[in-house]
Amino acid sequence: MEIGSIKPGNIIIKVLTTNDTSITLLTEERFEGKVLQPGAKANRLLGEHGLAMSIEIIDGENRNLYMLDFGGLGGTIVENSNQLEISIGDVDKIILSHGHFDHFGSMSQVIPLLKEGCEIIVSPDGFQQFYGAVTKSGETIPAEELAAALKSRKEEFAISRKLPLFNKTLFQNLATENKIEITETSEPIKLTDGVITSGQIELFDEDEVTKGLYIMKSRKEFEMNLFRAFSTSLISA
Repeated sequence: MEIGSIKPGNIIIKVLTTNDTSITLLTEERFEGKVLQPGAKANRLLGEHGLAMSIEIIDGENRNLYMLDFGGLGGTIVENSNQLEISIGDVDKIILSHGHFDHFGSMSQVIPLLKEGCEIIVSPDGFQQFYGAVTKSGETIPAEELAAALKSRKEEFAISRKLPLFNKTLFQNLATENKIEITETSEPIKLTDGVITSGQIELFDEDEVTKGLYIMKSRKEFEMNLFRAFSTSLISA
């Protein structure tokens, strides 16, 4: 099936860093050769807690290279891009899915490698201060009760701290220094024929939300982190 003007097999996605699985993907018969292992190159790949993917779109003689997220704080995206033969300097646009450190962590290492005029698409919600508060018992504290619990039940928390901030000023300064464009929006954006960002997605089912993560409005005010995020989605043009 064609997606817009993009023919089957003309979308190449490479996982540069990943939080939950081995970067070596199993090749199964049901994938009909469309999911391939990185082979011997995988022996030289680095691991970290962070997510980044390259998305190459081939449409006739036109090729566009996009990137979803920057990976984590360890900078493995740079080394793994080299090993998987992805040139960061050829990336046309980057979509930041949300403002957690395992998605923007290597921003300062990646942006100087981008070509002039590359566009980074971010959600305004990504610049909020996020907070991790995980109890030893696994109990989830309601957001409206968290401030009081952190003060009176401090010993019950296994984790209680601010998460690294996606600092808007630093991000803008880094982009300006390297002549990178920033698009700040919660709306879908067309990348090329047949490919569009989803725009902001909000999870309304709290059972799908990672427990223990909050948005910190102030020392006394917290909200549940419902992971309002972007993704890249294929649509029929």
